[in-house]
Amino acid sequence: MEEIVSADISLEDILIKTESDHDLRKLIHELEEKYERIIILRYFYDLTLKEIADMLSQNYNTVLSWHSRAIKKLREMCMKNEKIRLNVIGGDEK
Repeated sequence: MEEIVSADISLEDILIKTESDHDLRKLIHELEEKYERIIILRYFYDLTLKEIADMLSQNYNTVLSWHSRAIKKLREMCMKNEKIRLNVIGGDEK
């Protein structure tokens, strides 16, 4: 099953548009713990959402939802943080 975050910018796009990896890591650390865990496992450990769901004993759809919310929250945080400059955010700004 292919994982798509259709309406949200990907973490890779956020990283490309941020001034530094350090700034992004600080934002990730500010997320709620469950969202932070999903982002770290997905993007730093390259686990699939299915693997993460199994590891955390959570329903796949729950993890998928948390992942989408985490990406959305990161986007919002980037837009509010003056130190992090984003050029274009996934086409449409919301």
